[in-house]
Amino acid sequence: MLLVAAVGVWCVAAWLLARTSVPSLHLSGLDEHGLFSENELRRATRYGRGNQLIWLLGTLATLGALAVLAWRLPPSIRAMGLGRIGASIVAGLVVLLDVGHWAQFEQLAAVLDAITWVWTQVGLASPRAAPRRLPPPG
Repeated sequence: MLLVAAVGVWCVAAWLLARTSVPSLHLSGLDEHGLFSENELRRATRYGRGNQLIWLLGTLATLGALAVLAWRLPPSIRAMGLGRIGASIVAGLVVLLDVGHWAQFEQLAAVLDAITWVWTQVGLASPRAAPRRLPPPG
């Protein structure tokens, strides 16, 4: 009964969210060269590329680990003699732990990014890493 109620609340929340809209964001007048130096823009580009590379390598590593598990796990589980249900539970847990390991790494990276941003805002990071203040709008 609790599951039915949770699904109902989720459906109502999804319906309410689907009725909302996001305002358009026009950045055509933004001149990033006026706000940041060329060195800062190059560093930001390199950081973005490095972040994408880390994501790609992590995804490839996860897919590789899943491929190895798909190849090696069935014979190993059959050798344990657990039966169909026990073997399914063991296989599911092994795959869940493999995929869950990568998800925890991504969460840790997001937390470290947030901590770095806060340190930069309050001046605890190195002065070179601190961004320049943006001019007031208008």
